[in-house]
Amino acid sequence: MSASTKPMLMLEAPRRQKTFMGLLTPTQAARSIGVSVPELDAMRVAGDGPAAFALTSRVVRYAPTEVAAWKASQVSS
Repeated sequence: MSASTKPMLMLEAPRRQKTFMGLLTPTQAARSIGVSVPELDAMRVAGDGPAAFALTSRVVRYAPTEVAAWKASQVSS
């Protein structure tokens, strides 16, 4: 290595969260209905929250229409 060459630090490229057109992340869905993400997860497991789509075993998404319909049903109850 010559004196003019400095070693470079190689960093891993930032991981981008996969997006699925039109679907909400748990964070977005939770914010929309006014609960925390852990509360939304508990609601999903109990079958009490908006309908969720399990795209993989670790990736859950929500349709905006399902979230809005669930939110409307809670207001009218």
